[in-house]
Amino acid sequence: RSLAKYDYTETETSNVIAAGWVACPDLATHASDMASDEIGDGTATSDSTATNPPAVLVAVHIDGRVSVRDPAGRVVAKLAFSFGETAKRERVVAACVYYNRGGLTSASRADPGAPVTGGVFAVTAQGTILLVDDLHRPLPTRIGTIEIPAEWSGLIGGVDHDVSSTNPFGGIDETGSTSSENFTVLALAAVPPVQTSHGRAELHISVAPAGDAPDMPSRCMYLACDQRGGCVDQQLPERFGCIVRIAVSPGGNLLALANAEGSVHVATSDLRSYVSESDVSHAGPQPVPDLVLWCGSDAVALAWHGACGGGEEAPDVVLVGPAGDHVSINVGSSFGPRCYGIAGVTEVDGMRLLCGNEHVFVRRVPASLRKCLEPGSAA
Repeated sequence: RSLAKYDYTETETSNVIAAGWVACPDLATHASDMASDEIGDGTATSDSTATNPPAVLVAVHIDGRVSVRDPAGRVVAKLAFSFGETAKRERVVAACVYYNRGGLTSASRADPGAPVTGGVFAVTAQGTILLVDDLHRPLPTRIGTIEIPAEWSGLIGGVDHDVSSTNPFGGIDETGSTSSENFTVLALAAVPPVQTSHGRAELHISVAPAGDAPDMPSRCMYLACDQRGGCVDQQLPERFGCIVRIAVSPGGNLLALANAEGSVHVATSDLRSYVSESDVSHAGPQPVPDLVLWCGSDAVALAWHGACGGGEEAPDVVLVGPAGDHVSINVGSSFGPRCYGIAGVTEVDGMRLLCGNEHVFVRRVPASLRKCLEPGSAA
């Protein structure tokens, strides 16, 4: 079944801070809320629904509203909710949607029959961190606050500055980062509760002073936030630098942290152990990649939007291995002119890359196949 083109108005798209897909096996129970002009037949057998549950697109708006649409673009009204008056008053400047793979929530980890669902983190301009940890029972909870150092407050370039005069709505700027009066969100990522040792969803977030360039921050804080511990500055080693990209491995046990100098650090999600460090500052067209994601749990992929289809001198994607070695792959050069955007999705056994007319799946070569095809094989 083909997917529909989403019919968002200009106002809706300009106010969307973040969006993400969440599986929803009981989507059929919300059919009465669908628009009458639905696209596609909407049919699915019980077997296909069990193995491939339908998904919904969850979009977080600047005023704290959360809208939900099915794969055909139809509004699912029963799953829509709001983060409440706090989010509306302070406005949302960053958000992260996560999916509870396996169907467990922080409230029902012991119930294997719980609906496959997910949650949403929202960050307001005043530094308030809000969480809805179950989309089927949306109860917004304030889990902590980003405590900005005194020297950051209201300062841009060392002078007092009223951010409302230049960015009255906050939200996403032209660089892709998000800003508020006192800080800029450089990167954020969520670790679902089924992938944490304490069974609570975690938000990892890197922030810098509002006046700093997103890809060249002068200083930053790296925080980990959850429902019980609040927001804690992780005080990363100095060699980590300012983290500008964060990616969580499919198993949730590893983090890929890219800094502004072009280094990629791999650490455990509790940040107690550091696995590897790789200098990829010269691997791509610029030190900071536009996209960082995992290729399964085997490698970290870095991508640059403007490089897609640029040939050998401008690789589309660089894969960084566990030993720090890296290899370049091109995605957008097979069909027509070069494209200027690339998207990627992490899968448990690899990753999917989309650029122009190409949709490529990349995975680690299985050991059995490698043994058959490697030099000297008797197969």
